[in-house]
Amino acid sequence: GGRSIDLESAVAGDRGLNGDRQFMMVDDEGCFITQREIGALARIVVQRSGKALSIGFDHYQPIACVLDDFGNRTPCVVWRSTVQVLVAPNSINETLSQWLGHSVRLVYQDQRAERLTSARWTGEGVQVSLADGYPVLIANTASLDALNQFICERAQDADAAVPMARFRPNLVIATDEPWAEDHWKYLRIGAVELELVKPCDRCVVVTYDQQTGTPMGNEPSASLMRLRRSAHPEVGGVLFGWNCVVRKGGTLNIGESIEVLESKTEIWPLHTT
Repeated sequence: GGRSIDLESAVAGDRGLNGDRQFMMVDDEGCFITQREIGALARIVVQRSGKALSIGFDHYQPIACVLDDFGNRTPCVVWRSTVQVLVAPNSINETLSQWLGHSVRLVYQDQRAERLTSARWTGEGVQVSLADGYPVLIANTASLDALNQFICERAQDADAAVPMARFRPNLVIATDEPWAEDHWKYLRIGAVELELVKPCDRCVVVTYDQQTGTPMGNEPSASLMRLRRSAHPEVGGVLFGWNCVVRKGGTLNIGESIEVLESKTEIWPLHTT
């Protein structure tokens, strides 16, 4: 739930991009915390170099720790999953709690802390990080353009557009075709192969400014209700972006071309208005 980090390249493995969503805040009961509960998480800025972490918040002096400082393996809950994570030192957790105004602990998912995706959409045995549910989230620039055109026309305000950062994707794919991702089944990006398994049903966080965590009104959710409301019997809500699993790992670099290895014969059902 912290501020996103832009990368020029990243290694994609079974759990997603290396280092992505390996850390998380939990409450006193060990339940995961996101911007849904504490919007100010968007103001947490993390820099990582090897095993070293630097954690900043607004104008405060950053705090530092290393992965070897995490210990006291304990269970935490992420939706329906229980994960055996490692906990940050008390001094780190006390400072984070003061910054956020809530009692929190920082936890770390190492390689021993296994978690599986929902087999309903990915098949058996697919690993995932501490993300909401899937290893990789992709988004399409043309889809955002189409959504923003709708938002601006409804608001009669050319400045009402929302940035891609609201949707917190791992990979942003530039195309000229809005909602082309609905038709993709398998993609190849360099050496990496991704399978699109389920569209991403969006929560209230897409209405929060991703620099401050401040609620910014009802967009883009209100417009997505008109354009992208799921009609699938098992998935409700509004959709933007697609969740993926990594079928072949490797290095991803900005600027690489995308190859659609396989398209879908049927696309996800949407309500029409």
